[in-house]
Amino acid sequence: MKKQWRTIIALFIVIIIAIFSVLNVKEVSINFWFTQIKMPMILILLLSIFAGALLIGLLTTSATLKLKKENTDLNQQVAEWSKNFDKTLADETEKMKTKHRKEVQLLQNEIKTLNAENKNHK
Repeated sequence: MKKQWRTIIALFIVIIIAIFSVLNVKEVSINFWFTQIKMPMILILLLSIFAGALLIGLLTTSATLKLKKENTDLNQQVAEWSKNFDKTLADETEKMKTKHRKEVQLLQNEIKTLNAENKNHK
């Protein structure tokens, strides 16, 4: 559906430009500092529009390329942070497991000691 709307809008713009072209065929003169040129008004308008579109295209392309590079850099940074986080998480998990194993072992030893003392008192 989007393509159909784009086609309809493009066709509408082409029709408007065609009508505008027919209405503006009168020759006009353009004065530069060093010379004077006579051209149909529509040609001057179309050249001006084309030059403006080209300038905007160049400006937005450079901005887009800059943003893409920044995005790539940020994605690399996120990947590095994720990798470091996974390693840190694994290290901390292993530390906690070791600590808990030691605590469990100490508690089991304490239980054995208390059981032995309990048997001795009976």
